[in-house]
Amino acid sequence: MSSDQTVPTEGLIAGRYRLVRRIAEGGMGQVYLAIDERLSRRVAVKVLPATAADDPDLVSRFRREAQLAAGLSHANVVAVYDFVEDDGPLCLVMEYVEGETLRRRLDRTGALTVRESVRILTGVLRGLAAAHREGLIHRDVKPENVLLGQDGSIKVTDFGLAREASTLSRTDFGQVLGTIHYLAPEQLRGRRADERSDVYAVGLVLVDLLTGRRAMQGETHAQVAAMHANGSVPLASERVSTVPLEMDRLVARATALDPADRPGSAGEFLTELREATRLLSDTELDAEPVYIAGMEPQRPASPGARTATMPEPDAGPMATTVLPSLAATSLLPVSPPPDPASAATTVLPVGEPTAAESSSPATAASDPTPTSQPQEKKRPSPGTPAAPAGRRRWPWVLVLFALLAGGAGGWWWYDSTGPGSQRVVPPLVHLAVADAEKALAAVDLRADQTQAYSETEPRGQVMDSTPPAAAQVRKHSSVTLVVSQGPERYAVPKLVDAKQADVAAALTDRHLALGTVTEEFSETVAAGIVLRQDPAPDTSVKRDTKVAIVVSKGREPIPVAKVAGKTVDEASSILKTAGFAVTVADAVNSETVPSGAVVSQTPDSGTLFRGDNVTLVPSKGPVLVAVPDVTLRKMADAEKTLTAAGFKVTINKLFGGALKTVRFQDPAGGTMVRRGTTITLTVI
Repeated sequence: MSSDQTVPTEGLIAGRYRLVRRIAEGGMGQVYLAIDERLSRRVAVKVLPATAADDPDLVSRFRREAQLAAGLSHANVVAVYDFVEDDGPLCLVMEYVEGETLRRRLDRTGALTVRESVRILTGVLRGLAAAHREGLIHRDVKPENVLLGQDGSIKVTDFGLAREASTLSRTDFGQVLGTIHYLAPEQLRGRRADERSDVYAVGLVLVDLLTGRRAMQGETHAQVAAMHANGSVPLASERVSTVPLEMDRLVARATALDPADRPGSAGEFLTELREATRLLSDTELDAEPVYIAGMEPQRPASPGARTATMPEPDAGPMATTVLPSLAATSLLPVSPPPDPASAATTVLPVGEPTAAESSSPATAASDPTPTSQPQEKKRPSPGTPAAPAGRRRWPWVLVLFALLAGGAGGWWWYDSTGPGSQRVVPPLVHLAVADAEKALAAVDLRADQTQAYSETEPRGQVMDSTPPAAAQVRKHSSVTLVVSQGPERYAVPKLVDAKQADVAAALTDRHLALGTVTEEFSETVAAGIVLRQDPAPDTSVKRDTKVAIVVSKGREPIPVAKVAGKTVDEASSILKTAGFAVTVADAVNSETVPSGAVVSQTPDSGTLFRGDNVTLVPSKGPVLVAVPDVTLRKMADAEKTLTAAGFKVTINKLFGGALKTVRFQDPAGGTMVRRGTTITLTVI
């Protein structure tokens, strides 16, 4: 990448990073050399393209790379300094390393010595071991993501596909991300990737180091995928004769088809690497690589000597491969069928038949192969009639027919039951149905369909296939595609105003379940009728979602308070607050209840419904009568009169009461008082 590239951002990013020039470009964005003006140091800034900023998946990967890499602090991992998420472009600020990628180094120099290969691989394994100790899986280990500093440092970069092992879900297992040449077989089959998947990729990187070329060589992605699936990882010594047996053993161990047969983590593989290296002599470690004839790597036409700057992602957006997007390309059988014309190895002579053919047609027909040396042609004797032309040619017709029949039979065997009948099932998960069918048709396979709901796969995309990707099947076989119907959702029916007895059936019809049932009094809705529901009607919910309902208990019965003896105002307030209507009847006299107080109520107990009426009867107080005037009357007569009127009498004698005449009375005559009131008489 030239240094005169236009810098897309004017001014400072986040107020501190000034972009200088573009130094690399890849699927996750462009990388620029920048100056951190706050700390006065050079940094590398990866800028997410503006066109990709609206892609939530890409933004999520970009943000995840920042978070995961920032959590790793190790000399063999590229340091992440900052993540800018302002109004401008999303940027990842990283350590700047002066040097080149391992891929460029191998393209430039070819195979490395065992000692140099071990040195580089040790740095890679140390960085990955730090990630594995933190529970992180890189998932995209390859020479393009290994940086070689001019100071001899070795650093692992690009954690854009890394995930915490504990957070890997079934969706992650089904989505195969990474570079096809370094994918572990379990990743290719959509299974869970773990530390041993990184170890597999490191084993392939070791082959690259020792041979100068990729371990997996194929014309198509399907061929490379089949090599992974079949465990066809070549040994380094098959290309470079100077590779010692210990290195081959390491490669075989790291790239075992079954993950259980590999070292459990990068740290374990590093221990095995050290043990294998200890067994080698200096001569073996420092021997210059010697290629086996025909195994030399193809170098770039002009590798140049320019210095790459860190970080340097893959050369283009397709360097990181999403396998399903490649499945629709031309996927070829592992072994191409032979040319039918080449099945017949006998060359038919052109010209007249040999003497043997003329003399013995039967013999010629039974042994159609011509002699390697031409026979001397005999002339017929004088007077002998010449054989007819048709008689001379028919043995050759039989020979030609037999050869064609044999060739056709051989071709039929090869194409129907032999090697030519085998096909590799391409990766189909995450493809649209039409694209999956095209991918299968490209390798002479047929597609059947079945449908299933999916919470993660959009409608119309393939969730799974039987047989799975990388499986070998006979051509024209059927591959069953499990096609997503999208999330399984059902509309919540309207339950309000329905009878409680009908709710369960209505929910079952929609594949939903009855949730919590609560009851509530209602002044307007009859008992047993649904008042409210949650979720609301027409809400789209998952299967078996529970719907809660509130059912009416009907009108609420309210106890009638006893208010007799309280003033009419107090009694009315109490009853109205409870929800009753109040009627005040005519007042009545009461010898026991004060005037203005409630003598009685109707009803005086039990319950009523809100709005029902309670009648109150107030008191006018006791009945009053006029006190008779008994002054100046004889004491006995006065006392008799008052007693007859219902009063009580008290006598107060003045001067002994000799005259026995009432002089004064209290209350005075004519006063209105209650019956039974005591009248005091003063007698002289």
